[in-house]
Amino acid sequence: MTSRTSIDAPLDISVVTHALTKQIAFHHKWKTLTMFSYAISSVGIVIGSSAAMLFAALNHGTIAAIFAAISGILASAEKSLLLREKWKIHLSIMIALQNLEIDIAAGIVDVKQALDEIKRVGQSYAKDLPVESRVG
Repeated sequence: MTSRTSIDAPLDISVVTHALTKQIAFHHKWKTLTMFSYAISSVGIVIGSSAAMLFAALNHGTIAAIFAAISGILASAEKSLLLREKWKIHLSIMIALQNLEIDIAAGIVDVKQALDEIKRVGQSYAKDLPVESRVG
């Protein structure tokens, strides 16, 4: 009598859909966070720059310098954190996973194909996640 191992067991669609749901939630959370951060930094840069010019024109140099510094910090943070690029990658991965979820529900994709696609998407995320390069 041979014992059945987990490798021999048939793949369960509920395990795959659970993993898929967790991945979609993860990318939705990070898409929202990066989108919100990008929007806040962009609006902050515009408002800070405008306020700096306005206060400079009114001969309030110290206040103008503070607003200019805030704008510079926000621009540097957005540039170094690559918020727009990370927003885009989380959005595209989330859409790919949602499309896979639809394909599973429609019966177009079987369990093995779904697992392979989840692995492929995860590997592409690890490979393509933007990270600022350091030149020095």
